[in-house]
Amino acid sequence: MVLAQVLFSAMGVFTRLGAQNVPWQEAALSRFGVGALVAYVIARTRGAPLGITNKKLMWIRSITGTLSALCVFYVWASPEIPLGDAVTLTSVGPVFVVLLSWPLLKERVGRLVWGAVPIAFSGIVLVMKPSFHVAISFAAIAVVGSFFYSLAMISLRQIGPSESGEAVVLYFSLFGTLVMLCISIPVWETPDPITGVFLVLTGLSGGLAQVAMTRAYSLDRAARISALNYLGIIFTNIFAIPVFGGFPGFWQIVGSALVILSGIFITLSAQKEKIPLEIA
Repeated sequence: MVLAQVLFSAMGVFTRLGAQNVPWQEAALSRFGVGALVAYVIARTRGAPLGITNKKLMWIRSITGTLSALCVFYVWASPEIPLGDAVTLTSVGPVFVVLLSWPLLKERVGRLVWGAVPIAFSGIVLVMKPSFHVAISFAAIAVVGSFFYSLAMISLRQIGPSESGEAVVLYFSLFGTLVMLCISIPVWETPDPITGVFLVLTGLSGGLAQVAMTRAYSLDRAARISALNYLGIIFTNIFAIPVFGGFPGFWQIVGSALVILSGIFITLSAQKEKIPLEIA
């Protein structure tokens, strides 16, 4: 999961660079198109099966994951908000994962979670405060995307080890490619060579990250794994500052710290639970 967050952070930087010259829809298309190719190549290299037995869960994972990606790429690609802030705003998904883990997965979490939820949302408010009139719309879209993300991760946890990670990523990516292609055609702009490289790197890093994340969710509890998403905030700022310049302001730093703190609370809560997994 740590590897996945490093790669997703790199994907965020490449997305912002590519979206400077083409619509965000094309950046999302490259993420899914190249991601599908990455999953297929890895599957063939490892000899992993590409069949899917639980088609219902695969459809749920594909639809909710694609809806989440639509929101995330819109926010990440926008030049109106710093990339670090954009990633922070889209990082409340683990909170929803925790809240839904018991009713949907029968995976109990501890009482620290209830302290983590208001901390996470307080952090989001602080991140968007310096440009509230601009960021409020992005915050709303990010929260919607995070909710769909949580549903995608819940379904991913339910799929678990019954399917190969490469197969899950491949079919999810193919579905996302079809959706992104449909919304890209009306706004299509042919990228120049440099932009094309950024778009390919977006798909490559995103595809590898997706494979790593899918494997992680098959190995451990959803709440504990999803909490590591908050590392993406740190990695994104590390990668973005040298590329785009600038430095987070005081309130952005405090807000990001609160969001990360909520993730720590979630992790501690999940670690206190020693109950065997029961997959709904």
